[in-house]
Amino acid sequence: MITKHHDKEIVSGQLRGNEVPFLVSLGIPADCLDGRHHPCPKCGGSDRFRFDPVKGFAICNQCFSQGNGDAISIAQWWNGIPFPDAVNLAGEYLNVSNSQPVKREKPAPKKPAVPVSDQIERLEADQGRFDAWAETKPPITGAAVAKSGALLCLWPKRAPQGKQIECIAFPAYRDGSEPAGIILYRSNGENFPEIENGPGERKTHLLKGSQDGWVISGDLDAAETIIKVEGVPDWLVLAPHVPDGYAVVTNTHGAGSAAKNCPLDPFNGKRVIIIGDADESGVSGANGLAREVSPYALEVKVIIPDGEIAERGGKDLRDVMNENLQSGYSLQDTVRGILKKAEQQEPFQPVEDEPARDETDDGPGIEHKEPEQYESIPVDCFPSVLAKYGKEAADCIGCDPCFVMLPLLVATGSLLGGKRCLFFNSKYQIPSNLWGAVVAPSGTGKSPGFNAALSPMFKLQAFIEEKNREAFDQHDKDRLTYESELKDWKQKARKADTIPPDEPEKPEPPAVKAYTIDDSTSEATVLLLKDNPNGFLQQKDELSGLFADHDKYTKAKGSDAAMYLKAFDGTPLQNHRKGDRKPIYIPRPLISLAGGIQPAILKVSIPHTYRQNGMMGRFVFVYPPEKPLPLPSTKGVSEKTEREIDQLYQTLCDLAPYKTLDNGGYVPQRVYLSDDAMRAYERFFNQNRDEWFFKGDLVRSAWSKFNQIVLRIALIFQCVENATSGDDGQRVSLQTMQNAIRLTEFFKKETLRVYRIFDSEDEPEETPEQKQYRRLFEFVKDKGGTVSVRETQQGVRFKTADETEKALGELVKTGAAEWVDIPTKKKGRPSRGISLKNMKQCNSVTQQQKPLVLSGSVTGEGEFSGFEPFQEPEQAEATAPDDLGDFMEYLD
Repeated sequence: MITKHHDKEIVSGQLRGNEVPFLVSLGIPADCLDGRHHPCPKCGGSDRFRFDPVKGFAICNQCFSQGNGDAISIAQWWNGIPFPDAVNLAGEYLNVSNSQPVKREKPAPKKPAVPVSDQIERLEADQGRFDAWAETKPPITGAAVAKSGALLCLWPKRAPQGKQIECIAFPAYRDGSEPAGIILYRSNGENFPEIENGPGERKTHLLKGSQDGWVISGDLDAAETIIKVEGVPDWLVLAPHVPDGYAVVTNTHGAGSAAKNCPLDPFNGKRVIIIGDADESGVSGANGLAREVSPYALEVKVIIPDGEIAERGGKDLRDVMNENLQSGYSLQDTVRGILKKAEQQEPFQPVEDEPARDETDDGPGIEHKEPEQYESIPVDCFPSVLAKYGKEAADCIGCDPCFVMLPLLVATGSLLGGKRCLFFNSKYQIPSNLWGAVVAPSGTGKSPGFNAALSPMFKLQAFIEEKNREAFDQHDKDRLTYESELKDWKQKARKADTIPPDEPEKPEPPAVKAYTIDDSTSEATVLLLKDNPNGFLQQKDELSGLFADHDKYTKAKGSDAAMYLKAFDGTPLQNHRKGDRKPIYIPRPLISLAGGIQPAILKVSIPHTYRQNGMMGRFVFVYPPEKPLPLPSTKGVSEKTEREIDQLYQTLCDLAPYKTLDNGGYVPQRVYLSDDAMRAYERFFNQNRDEWFFKGDLVRSAWSKFNQIVLRIALIFQCVENATSGDDGQRVSLQTMQNAIRLTEFFKKETLRVYRIFDSEDEPEETPEQKQYRRLFEFVKDKGGTVSVRETQQGVRFKTADETEKALGELVKTGAAEWVDIPTKKKGRPSRGISLKNMKQCNSVTQQQKPLVLSGSVTGEGEFSGFEPFQEPEQAEATAPDDLGDFMEYLD
């Protein structure tokens, strides 16, 4: 029996690098610890167990998916013992010296001149006052304030009457029942005024002599888990909604102080969740406290709200609760999401000699942090015929498999189109079309992989193009016959004494059938949708061209984007065309999109409107690490594999819908989820919904679409499996649903990697007029600050002298320059020109290449519509600022 009590910190440090032999000593087979997937040695789950020898981390998706942070946790799981016993077991193996858990020595408190409790005059509790203060800090409630043990008081106690401020006080404790510190808020929600020879205006006030301590909600001794949040408002909004077994604490002196100055005894033997703010001090403080607490706690998890880490004033827990409440989710729902997120989070691992934080590192708990090791698309999730073709194609090219698998998936879904749907109810039917984008630099295999994936589609399109040509050739013959018959009919009608014969029927142009298209105007695309109720694949090797063409041929800005959004969702589309009073109505338009784009181009080609309207959120992305292609292989895709994929595609093309309507539209055949598949989807849906709470607006848009994308993938997989097996089952199996979920989880990770491209936006791109006038300013500066109209026309290449003078006049209107007469060597009148009023700091301004942001616009014909006159700042003098650099900053 183990009787020693080993220090976790000492054991964890000595165990690093010795995890494998320690785990083998426990009886775990050595061949399961090589970093690859294996059947679980404990539960026997097939291909579900993996051990990372670098991180010392193990996971089994079935029996060890939580609490699996290090070798000690593995020992706890393997032997079914409490965490302290697992620490002792590792200590015995390592033969480390016996030691008791270490409590950090508390600094001796400075004795305050006046005890903090004596600095306030307590008042009777007033629920109305609590309610009024809570209203200034939603979604805090007055009931939560009253239950928290807050005090209503006057401060300072010894101030003359009328000089006291009514406050709400929150005591903080270190030892014993007396407060070690008190933090105050004004009861009216306003800031504290500036104190002469003291602190300035502030939201809170710490009483003189306050030591940093814990503001506590719940029973710390009885709690199994302690949640530490940043600040009293976060504490008040979370504490009322945690279940039994949890306690919530915060400290009074800020994020960075807790790790240095607060007693850590409450965390001994507890599970700890630390929720920091999404700013630099919040992340640093949360990680610092986690490092300090780790030696004493059973495990520590760090959670930071998703999104960019701000320098200061980042999103906090109360912001998250507010956003979710406004989106229709209760506070209780959000708290459940927080606790579930904590369960799924890997435990915090302290790093010895931790290097300086890189500017791009978001720290533990940031969901969109790029994975340390990229794992490619799980090809084994795909039906065998797709997996085989995709793997062989990628191998012969030498590219990452995702370059082939994503467009292959999208293309396969396009063939099902309007003929199959995943049916939930009459108002919620999921189609099979997807939008996929491969994000990769040039030269990494993006285009070869894309073309290989769509090769089977191009064969189908070549066949249907021949049918289209035959149909149009026949139409041309029918039209000539019609014109001849019409001419004869008109002659007979003029000569007839009785009712003339029936007018010949004019032949209608044939429908243009398509499996895949490339370039197409929006009007042509609508016509193609009418002719193809099954939908089609639009493939763009460079997706930037698709976005650039939007609204190119229409004055109705946003109409092309709206059409594509409808064609993703399959919602009815009605189109009115000039010159045709009969509108086009398409009850279920379906467009599948596949293409590639370079990372730098992605950032500039997708405008903010496409991120806000959900268009970007509808794409699934792959973004593999950059690597050059190897020497091409002389071995291609095998003939057998080519035949199998061609046969699959032909079978999918031959599928019939449930019904064809009189207008040519399709009623799709229904496919349902089996009971087991439905339960698996419910688990995915709930987890995805919990993750959604902590995402920024851009990522939330994508996360909401993944609830449907996983169903589209499951529908495609099931229909492919039916086509290859000859079965026509209408139920998605559990295995198919699990494969779709696994693939969707991969796409979620890739989405976060892609969205990091947008985390730090560059300076906004200059408009044409900004570029023109920056060039003009730089030209004048380079000429010494004074130029004539003629010099400017020749140097900047304006078309006419009038246009040049007009542009210079607009620069004069801003106050940066003035009109001057420039003497010439020739006799006669001086030349007209301008001179900059002050050349100071011109060099620094132009070297930084800051755009000259002025109000105005360029018309479609290239004429400048005029600047608004420069408005002097209220405190400025009558002339332009002396410092030209300040003037440029003002314009910017």
